[in-house]
Amino acid sequence: NQSAWSQPLRDSWQIMGVMAPLIILGGLGFPVISDCGAWIKARIFKSRGQVSAWENEPPVRSHLSLHSRLALWTTVILIVLGAAVLMLVEVQVLPAGAASESYRQNSTAGSDWSRMAAQGRLKHAFFQSITARTAGFNTIDMAELTDAGKLWMCGLMVIGGSPAGTAGGIKTTTFALLLVIVYSVMRRRDEVEVFKRAVSYELIRRVVTSAVMFFTLVGLVTLLLSIAMRPGHAFIDVLFEACSACGTVGLSTGLTPKLTHFGKFVLIAGMFIGRIGVMTVLLAMVTRVRRTTYSYPAESVVIG
Repeated sequence: NQSAWSQPLRDSWQIMGVMAPLIILGGLGFPVISDCGAWIKARIFKSRGQVSAWENEPPVRSHLSLHSRLALWTTVILIVLGAAVLMLVEVQVLPAGAASESYRQNSTAGSDWSRMAAQGRLKHAFFQSITARTAGFNTIDMAELTDAGKLWMCGLMVIGGSPAGTAGGIKTTTFALLLVIVYSVMRRRDEVEVFKRAVSYELIRRVVTSAVMFFTLVGLVTLLLSIAMRPGHAFIDVLFEACSACGTVGLSTGLTPKLTHFGKFVLIAGMFIGRIGVMTVLLAMVTRVRRTTYSYPAESVVIG
C-alpha cells in the first residue's frame, strides 16, 4: 500500500537521506561504480607519487570511460531537471481572493503539495526525481499529481537508470546518445561525437533499435490496458501504469487494483519484458541468424 508507506517515509528525512544515495548508486550500475573506484584509486596513487599498490597489479585507469561519464552526467542532470520541472508543473494556483494559509488548510485537491512549505516541496521533489527512475518509493500521492506532473513522471520512468544496474527503462546512456544523435544531425556533422569521442555506426543502430523497441512496448501495454480497463478512468493514469510497469518502477496512481484479470496479466508481461530487456527477449526468440555476404545498392528515401 503506497499510501500507508508514503506517510512515515515522508515524515522521516533520515530514512530519505539514506535511501536516496543508495537508489542513485543502484541506478548507476556496477560498471560505473567500478570505474569510479578505479579512477579514485588512480588519483590517490598519483597524489602519493605511487604507480600501483602491488607489483603485479595491472595499471589503474587515470580517467573515466565514456560510458561512465555519460551515465554520471545524465544522472545528475535528470535528478536536478526532474525536481525542477516537477516543482514547476505542480505549483498550486490559488483561487482569486483566497488566503494562502486558509486555502492550504482546507484544500483537498493536491493536498500533498498544497500543504507543504517551499522547503518541503523541494525535498520531496528531489526524492521523487531520484526514485521515479528506478526504486518506485513515493513520499507524495501519485494520484494527486496534475496531468503535467504525471506525464513528467512517465518520462523519468521511461528513461530509467544506467545499464547493468538495478533500474529499467531505456537507460540513461541510450537517452543521452539519442540526444547526441539528434544534435549531430541538426548540426549536419558526419560523425556522432560526445566528450571528444566518436560513436560507432553499430552503436548508433543499437541505440535507435533499443529505444524504438522500448517505446513500442510502452505503447502496446498502454493500448492493451486501455482495452482491458473499465470505463471512467483517465488515459494519463493508464499511461502512467504502463510506463511504471515497463520501467520496472512500481509507482501507481491507484489504478492497478481496479484492473481486470487480463489487465493484470498485461502488467506482469510488461514488467517481465521491461526487466530483462525487449532486445533480449526478441533475440532469444530468433533461433537462426543468417549472415549475408552481399549488399544491395543504396537509394535515397524522402523523410520528414
